[in-house]
Amino acid sequence: MPTTENDYIKIRKRDILSIILIIAVFAAGFFLNDYLKGKGTTTDINTCKQFCDLAGVEFAFVKDKNCYCYQRQIFYNQQKNKTVEVFQAVNIGILKNMTTTDGLTQEARNLLTANR
Repeated sequence: MPTTENDYIKIRKRDILSIILIIAVFAAGFFLNDYLKGKGTTTDINTCKQFCDLAGVEFAFVKDKNCYCYQRQIFYNQQKNKTVEVFQAVNIGILKNMTTTDGLTQEARNLLTANR
């Protein structure tokens, strides 16, 4: 039976250092994983613009590594005798490479090679 209060809980310096080392390794792995994921997938804005041009829509923006294009539609409201223009940003996903030239018109091929 322990005789003093210090004998109940004996925490050695080696135990504290081990716990700190384990926490540091875990934190480094967590942040390194997020950093490597972010570096692996980058979105080229020019590729997004080219894709939107080829699809016949207008480039909107890049958010969360996804490309967005504006899709515009014009409607005529007969009751109010007005033309209404509706547009929405459409997510076209993550574009990494756009090198396909099969099936494209000469104008589309010129757009691909001119913007590089």
